[in-house]
Amino acid sequence: MAFEIADIWEAKEVSDAIIKPIPNGAETETLKQVKVRKVQQFFRNSLLVSYANKCAISGLPVPSLLVASHIISWSKSEARRADLTNGLLLNSLYDKAFDKGYISFDKKLAGLSGC
Repeated sequence: MAFEIADIWEAKEVSDAIIKPIPNGAETETLKQVKVRKVQQFFRNSLLVSYANKCAISGLPVPSLLVASHIISWSKSEARRADLTNGLLLNSLYDKAFDKGYISFDKKLAGLSGC
């Protein structure tokens, strides 16, 4: 499929309207001021140790793909932000599904439910 796509590009079958040039002199980057979660690194490192560097659901042992998820969200409880009993170590897919409410678990992480 990649070769077919390359052939289409080379044959100029793709409309030039799709590719818009950057206006001359236009900035393509900007600086932003952001809030940083001061206890997040502690929270993540502690969950990595608690879960032996593995996803609580799938067992995926790749720390770079694991997310320290808050059960009660960061924005809803300042007191629980660094509380390890408020955390799950999940791979990126499960974290996103959990965050969006597509899946849920019981206290033993059993009964995975949702779509």
